[in-house]
Amino acid sequence: MGYGTCYMTGPAHAKSEIEEIIGFNKPEYSMMSIIALGVPQDETPKQPRRKPLEDVVTFI
Repeated sequence: MGYGTCYMTGPAHAKSEIEEIIGFNKPEYSMMSIIALGVPQDETPKQPRRKPLEDVVTFI
């Protein structure tokens, strides 16, 4: 569909201000993160290939 998202926890530091701006008034719930949603302006580059787990993890 061409949409892109970005999961963000940083804005939770301004939780009360954001809840006031968006009119969030549910005392039984708590905002933990924000997910930005939109159509990317440019083509997003492909993710680089991941290294095999054995190359980045050592079990002791």
